Amino acid sequence: MSTRRTTTWVAAAVSVVTCVVALLAVVISNLPSRPTPQASPTDLPTIPGASVVAIPSGGPTRALGFPVPPWIKGIKSPGGLDETWQFDIPTTEPDRVIAFYKRILPKAGYTIETDVTKQLGDEKVRWDIVFDGPAHGTITRDQAAGTVFVAVGDPLNP
Repeated sequence: MSTRRTTTWVAAAVSVVTCVVALLAVVISNLPSRPTPQASPTDLPTIPGASVVAIPSGGPTRALGFPVPPWIKGIKSPGGLDETWQFDIPTTEPDRVIAFYKRILPKAGYTIETDVTKQLGDEKVRWDIVFDGPAHGTITRDQAAGTVFVAVGDPLNP
């Protein structure tokens, strides 16, 4: 086979491969995306005395839902990120919210520690509640801001 013929054949093969790759890219980009599975209301655990909020996409996957006080009508949440989820509970009664979590988390299968202080670098950090179970995390009240901060993480991905 001559060099010219080989070059032509190789150029044709490269052209065909380039077309196939471009065609596959178009086909793949037009495939419907697979949404992250979300818990439906019937999938959420039932916790007597609590409302349950579905963990958002991107949040901890081992916990389908997390209890919230039934009298709270809205939480502030940026959504899940890297197997974690933080939400804020605006309230005029942060002590009542902390008391709720001290009572309800053990009923929902969590172990809790209360009034936990740890040294993180140069700073002492205090949490009202540290919990572990279907998810792990912390709960802290900011009395002055009228907010309770809840951070929930996947126990397999701390």
